[in-house]
Amino acid sequence: MSRLALDLVTAKLRGRLDYTDLSKAAPIDTETAHTYALRALNSEIDSYVVAPLTRTMMIADSDRTSKVELFSGIANSLGGEWQSLAGGAASIVDALVSRLDVRLRHSAEQVTELADGVRVVYTEADGRRSDLVADACVVACPLPAAAAICPERGEALNPLAAALPYTRTISVALGTTWRPDCRAFMVLLSPADSSEVAVFFQDHRKDPARAPAGNGLFTMYFEMDAAEKYFDAADDEIIECAVRALSRLWPELRASVNFTHVHRWAQALPHSQVGTFQRIAEFNAALDPADRIQFAADYMSEIGLNTAVVFGKRAAANLHSRFGGS
Repeated sequence: MSRLALDLVTAKLRGRLDYTDLSKAAPIDTETAHTYALRALNSEIDSYVVAPLTRTMMIADSDRTSKVELFSGIANSLGGEWQSLAGGAASIVDALVSRLDVRLRHSAEQVTELADGVRVVYTEADGRRSDLVADACVVACPLPAAAAICPERGEALNPLAAALPYTRTISVALGTTWRPDCRAFMVLLSPADSSEVAVFFQDHRKDPARAPAGNGLFTMYFEMDAAEKYFDAADDEIIECAVRALSRLWPELRASVNFTHVHRWAQALPHSQVGTFQRIAEFNAALDPADRIQFAADYMSEIGLNTAVVFGKRAAANLHSRFGGS
């Protein structure tokens, strides 16, 4: 473990693990977390330390994840604060709705730059094709969609889209009439603990309002290969996998399950692999802070919601710098 600590400190001091711009990690993006663990650590540490961490961050085993994600996850999560949104992720949607003109079932088709603005062509809910012209536009959608609707930015977007596929996953919510005496809000699982479930959350620990008093609520996330295997399976089979993983830790929970919900994520997370961060570096370097078309999404640095928030704020700041006084 001392070798891991040394390598982390070295990368951090050299500025390779900047969460807001992980493209700086491109020079050390040379091997998978699994290869690094076997080379610099040992197989036991890979199985019980490295793999649980990559499964938590990427919902993928260590042989499917870049070493950069491992390093960044450790360096940027330890010593900081963990926060949970009151009201859950829906509170973000509610905040947006209160401030923006949100139009549901409107499909963006194309974003193009004009001499004095940006045109967005879209299809309305009733199938009619329309457009609107604005001073600027923030493209905040998954990478494949961004590449499809922004052909004028294809030179920057297409190489990254080709190098950064998306994974699929399955999440299973389990409600119980009993909750274990465990303060952890997140439980990391090694492949030996469960080949199917990578990580799960005790949502009643994240926010007491998530479940009735005394009851439990758990969200189980399937590892990417297991998700592919079970994606088209019946809900009952998927639920049994989730209950089996949970009851291995707390056998009493099996008989207390009173609520289940299965959600299949056809487009879950950008799957960063060895070499991906060089492509991310090239993409970010190609962006113009003064551009009328700004991008804000989790494929622009370390994968996750926090990255989307950071780049959303950056896009807003860029546009405010140019148009704030107009």
